[in-house]
Amino acid sequence: MALAEQVEGRALSNLTRIDVLDMDGETTRDEIIRTLSEQLSVRVEDSQIKSLRPAHDGCQRATLCLPSVVAESILKAGNLKIGFSVFRIHKNTSTVRCYRCLAFGHVAARSSDTVHKTNWCLRCGGKDHKAKECSLCDQQSSCGR
Repeated sequence: MALAEQVEGRALSNLTRIDVLDMDGETTRDEIIRTLSEQLSVRVEDSQIKSLRPAHDGCQRATLCLPSVVAESILKAGNLKIGFSVFRIHKNTSTVRCYRCLAFGHVAARSSDTVHKTNWCLRCGGKDHKAKECSLCDQQSSCGR
């Protein structure tokens, strides 16, 4: 068997998540894509809009996952005008975490860890309890619980 048949190659890309906040409930994915193209000359595909979900008071929130260079040009604009409304944009700083091995920076589909830690505590990594029962919060006042 040739080496090319045994390996799988993937291109690494630096991605940034962006949130478009307080959009009216009628805004569609197509409007977001069209607006980014017309206003900022940025090409966005439907698959790059990771979610368009309800927020508070009938508003919506969109999360886009884009190459960092593209994301920075959108963030530099500061806001996005769709129709007659102007919406805030900000960088989503949430960290991706694998629920299989509890490591940061990848998801379970990309995990190489053979030990499944799905029933372990997400706060301290203990095997005997879940995060909601973790005593780590009793010891650290910065937890907020």
